[in-house]
Amino acid sequence: MRKIRLTNNKYVLVDNEDYDYLNSLKWYAIRSGKNYYARRNVSKKENGITTRGYIHMQYLIVDCPKGLLIDHKDRNTLNNQKSNLRICTKSQNNVNRAAYGKSKYMGVHYRDNKYKDHINRSIVASIQVNRVLKYIGAFKTDEDAAMAYDKEALKLHGEFASLNFPDLIR
Repeated sequence: MRKIRLTNNKYVLVDNEDYDYLNSLKWYAIRSGKNYYARRNVSKKENGITTRGYIHMQYLIVDCPKGLLIDHKDRNTLNNQKSNLRICTKSQNNVNRAAYGKSKYMGVHYRDNKYKDHINRSIVASIQVNRVLKYIGAFKTDEDAAMAYDKEALKLHGEFASLNFPDLIR
């Protein structure tokens, strides 16, 4: 594994066998949401017309069919080692996400049921499938809800499932 320096004090990890070629090209770090990607400008001349664009490094490393994407298994978009890259659909790529919201766990959220003088707080697990939110259940602890989410995520999303406890489930 070797590092290639990018702009913004960022580095991208690549395999030793890809280092010389990739390091001979000029790369910069581009931010997309919370992530950075290694990207370079390219231009192509056809029939006297020059077209300018860009390419992300992972697409030079993995031969990806048109219409598909490349996913970073560990969600580190600056880890472009071949063992961390896989070809996927947009839907599969969207499944491999980190937790967000009030809970530190994927698929876990809180529901406050207000009754007269007290609040009954439920811990709920749910998962999104084909843009539809599927209710998994209500649980006593965040960890129980997270485990239930993991089991359902594996069943529905297989190897692309983003898990709360990957070492316990897989």
